[in-house]
Amino acid sequence: FEHPNNFPRVEYDADGNRLGLLVEEQRTNLITYSEDFSDSSWNSNKQGISVAVNVAVAPDGTLTADKLNETATTNRHRIGFDISSVGDAVFSFFAKAGERTFVRTWAFVGGNTDGAEFNLSNGTIVREHTSGAATIKNVGNGWYRCSCIVDAASANSVVVGPVTEAVSGNDNYAGEAGKGIYIWGAQLEEASFPTSYIKNEGTPSGATRSADVASIPVADFGYNQSAGTVFVEAKGIGDGVNFPRFVNFQDDSSNRWELIGDTGLDVRMFQRFSATSDVNSDIILNVLDGQTNIKLAYAKAENDAAGSGNGSAVVTDTSNGQLSSVDTLYIGVGSDGGTDFLTGHIKSIKYYPRRLTNAQLQDLTS
Repeated sequence: FEHPNNFPRVEYDADGNRLGLLVEEQRTNLITYSEDFSDSSWNSNKQGISVAVNVAVAPDGTLTADKLNETATTNRHRIGFDISSVGDAVFSFFAKAGERTFVRTWAFVGGNTDGAEFNLSNGTIVREHTSGAATIKNVGNGWYRCSCIVDAASANSVVVGPVTEAVSGNDNYAGEAGKGIYIWGAQLEEASFPTSYIKNEGTPSGATRSADVASIPVADFGYNQSAGTVFVEAKGIGDGVNFPRFVNFQDDSSNRWELIGDTGLDVRMFQRFSATSDVNSDIILNVLDGQTNIKLAYAKAENDAAGSGNGSAVVTDTSNGQLSSVDTLYIGVGSDGGTDFLTGHIKSIKYYPRRLTNAQLQDLTS
């Protein structure tokens, strides 16, 4: 679904369970024709494949999915997209089993390849090649979103095509005309992990999705400047570089209190007053993997801060001094409203205009 501006991106999984509000940074899809695999832009390293256009219902409910059919030749069966002059990247696409149930993707890197193979009948990763860390996600109706990290800085193309179970791991085999897989929504991002799909209908420089920035003035929900507690249930990704935010109450970057991920996979409670960090304590470790559901609570009053994650023992800090006076709650984004995005889903936020007890913090997050 192509979300219009000011329309919250509340998402659900393949079974209909609510994931929550999706918050992501700005990204660009460098694949010129992301849904038309018959376009000449997909002719790089094309071998042993014919493309049937718009023959299946895609994950977005439209009749726009193509089919990659083998030709009756002993060859590799694949199509490719040129990625010259692109840095390290992640390649992703949606695929569904046809007569073939395996799909392989890789990038040519000198004489070697980075890539992965996926089983489209059970949603598993068959193998990963070189540095090609892979993921596969069920998106419903037999479709899976497959992704793979590629060392694109020295590669000349990314390639995708069916393989047979008998020769999984070797894409050079005797093809059978008309047998293949369904494919839709290819994406190449200069990043270390994939984000939600961005449609590109012919922009060579790439189609760009703006960042998600959600905020609420604290005056709109009866905020208490003297004391308060925030509860968040969410999933997020740590990338080793940024500091993903869950919630951020702020006046400006020098005066704020927030639940924040560090450059590892941990989450901490953090407060700054007049540019001085008063609270900076981890409350739960090793959870920012994009898969772990996290329940976080952070309570504060003057010289009295406490936090808990997933029912863990409460972490306290009594040295936080004077409280910051804040005017805005940012959701899933950093203190300036433009960096350190959560890149994940926020399922629930609750705010209490008082400092809850330590026992209540544990109960909330259990």
